[in-house]
Amino acid sequence: MKKILILNYTKNCENEEFANLFRDKLSDICKIYSCDFSDTSVFVKEGGIEVMFGDYDAKEFDLIYFRRVGHEYFKLAAALALCIKNLGIKFFDTGLSDIGPAGNKFISYLRLYFSGLPVILPTFFCPKETIMQKYQKICEDIGLPLVFKHLHLQRGSGVFLIKEAFQIPRILKDFPSGDFMFQKLIDNVHEYRVLVLNGKIGAYEEKIKTNKNEFRSNVHLGALEKFFDVVSIPPDIKEISIKAAKVLGIEIAGVDVLVDGNGKAWLIEVNRGPGLTYDEKISPEIANFAKFLREELEESCG
Repeated sequence: MKKILILNYTKNCENEEFANLFRDKLSDICKIYSCDFSDTSVFVKEGGIEVMFGDYDAKEFDLIYFRRVGHEYFKLAAALALCIKNLGIKFFDTGLSDIGPAGNKFISYLRLYFSGLPVILPTFFCPKETIMQKYQKICEDIGLPLVFKHLHLQRGSGVFLIKEAFQIPRILKDFPSGDFMFQKLIDNVHEYRVLVLNGKIGAYEEKIKTNKNEFRSNVHLGALEKFFDVVSIPPDIKEISIKAAKVLGIEIAGVDVLVDGNGKAWLIEVNRGPGLTYDEKISPEIANFAKFLREELEESCG
């Protein structure tokens, strides 16, 4: 017997009435299920991706219909659609998976993951209103310590190291708006920022922590910058950075790459409109950026 899932953004009698109408008409060929967006989650881990609708795995369904999305869950719907598309499950409307730059860090993460790039695993996401019900189990599944990351903040803010599960409710009280995702903490031996300019490396630097108690390597949080000649960039970091920018369609990108104790490179995130160091005695970014713009203009003029 086939299975159809109908997704709605609210729980109300009308949603169940809508589902019942189809249960009557399609009872000979399929079973109809319904779920609202608040009861969904995505767990990206070694071996694949798990998308849950309540107690049901997305893989159990033959067709998923996004009945109503609403403003509140639009980005979540886009993330779910992207996952369902890559799982090979039929769904409507397919345009939801093409949200582009209007997405968030989790949607970008999924696009990078599905492109085969070495993103952080495992990573878990669920709507903020259900985190309180699930955070203890999430901490057990990923393992502590882990990183709890706000999806809309920049410059190192909104990124928290969770050593004990009780920290999460306290953090949520301080952030009444915005969503979060959970990620495994990777041993950060080196962290690099790569400036990608339309498929070419514009700058390559290491961000060096100066505070032994700080796990974030962010210049705005006191990290030092050490720039290298772009020709010295390791091949794996170069390939990851250029491909990541291309996957997200960002011509001017700041790509953050972490290297662990085993020498493996991990893609942290890709930033649109990256921060630059203006002091040309320290950084080659402005000079190389200007050269890039000159070349682009000359090319466009033929």
